[in-house]
Amino acid sequence: MLEVVFGDSEKGMMQTIKAGPGGICGIGLIGESEMAAQKVEELLKIEGMGEIGETVCLGQYLDVGALKGGYDGAGRRETLRRLWGQFGFGGQDLELYFKSLRNDMQRFHSAIEHKEPIRIWVNGAPGALCGLFFAGSLLWDSGCQVAVAPLSKLVRCFAGELSPKRAQEESWPVAQPGEICSAQLRFFLERWRALERENAPLRAWVNGELLSVPEDFYDFLLRRHLPEGEFSMARLIGELMKRYPEGACDSWYALRIRKMVEQKELLIVGKADSEHPYGSILKKA
Repeated sequence: MLEVVFGDSEKGMMQTIKAGPGGICGIGLIGESEMAAQKVEELLKIEGMGEIGETVCLGQYLDVGALKGGYDGAGRRETLRRLWGQFGFGGQDLELYFKSLRNDMQRFHSAIEHKEPIRIWVNGAPGALCGLFFAGSLLWDSGCQVAVAPLSKLVRCFAGELSPKRAQEESWPVAQPGEICSAQLRFFLERWRALERENAPLRAWVNGELLSVPEDFYDFLLRRHLPEGEFSMARLIGELMKRYPEGACDSWYALRIRKMVEQKELLIVGKADSEHPYGSILKKA
């Protein structure tokens, strides 16, 4: 079975789980490696999901930026340059990322050609849901056995935040895990094509639907949680990520905060960490 995710960190986690307890050492997300491996193994058994297979990543942050031009086109490159440029990630690093992405896409198409079973791991975040629609648009007439699985449960169990039994009891806001029928894949295809035509700067999960929205869509959340007095940019972003796990990614919030600084809505009054892109101390203007 080929596993599909929409993020490099998720791909690394899946590869580490597949490698077993010895391969988990060194991953900062977890504590005791053998215990994490046992918890994941127990969860997979409880959920009847079998073992983890080879994993590919079919892109990330698909909820942000232009979609026209393909998964490795100029629009996607500009989007990732904006998001990752805050961390000094660009140029050759970006080219290496797209090389890896193209390799994974080739492996994905090979799986389709050979009718391999495919399992798509998603959570409630709009980037993963965009990925689900994107993958579905490529699979709708493939004849492959396609299933969807709850990534958030696996991640939280892997990180030691949930026991396998507690993870099983948690509801999943997207859809019921399991095999996807051809009608569902056809829906994903049609919805993805609509999102491509709209080519909005941002996509969000709104009232149970993935919609194209303007780039300032999440700004009301930023304004709602602006503290009085001075505050850390990193702490504000962390609060938003904790409260709204189905919202934007951290680097998008950072871009919007910088936009608010440009517009004189916020002021930079200091630096808690001069080397971190979220190290600014801010206050309302």
